[in-house]
Amino acid sequence: SDAADMLVRASLRVRRYSGQTISRVTDDPAKLVYPYILPQRPVVSIASVVDQDGNALAEGTDYTRQGDVIDCDPAHGKLAVVYTHGFAPIPEELREVVCSIASRLHFAQAGLERGISSEGADGETTTYGFDAYRGVADLTSVEMAVIDRYLPHLPRTVDVL
Repeated sequence: SDAADMLVRASLRVRRYSGQTISRVTDDPAKLVYPYILPQRPVVSIASVVDQDGNALAEGTDYTRQGDVIDCDPAHGKLAVVYTHGFAPIPEELREVVCSIASRLHFAQAGLERGISSEGADGETTTYGFDAYRGVADLTSVEMAVIDRYLPHLPRTVDVL
């Protein structure tokens, strides 16, 4: 349905802005370099930590977790970390942001959300300014503030292999 499509598109915008999965999942191992900051939040639990030599590290002995950070000796090199992260359930404020974006996309002038800046028929032309497009395609400052409150931006230290 059109409404379901708009919710999917709105969710994508929130995930893209935050850089987060948001829903609770356990991913393939994240490859981290020092400082060891887990990229997806909130961190729920850590299943395994393996150093660059393939040694399994034990929590409390070889490392400790402080929020989104794995605190251990940098001599371990790159770490492969399997962990569970995200919200379950998703906070109501984040749901509200997605619904607000979906509503804006649904009720936008046809074509505007795809970047059409001008349209005409029967000698009449309508031109949309960049702000009109941004108002549909981007997040508002209020929406970004809500997302940032739940998922603040952190420095990225993930090693892309």
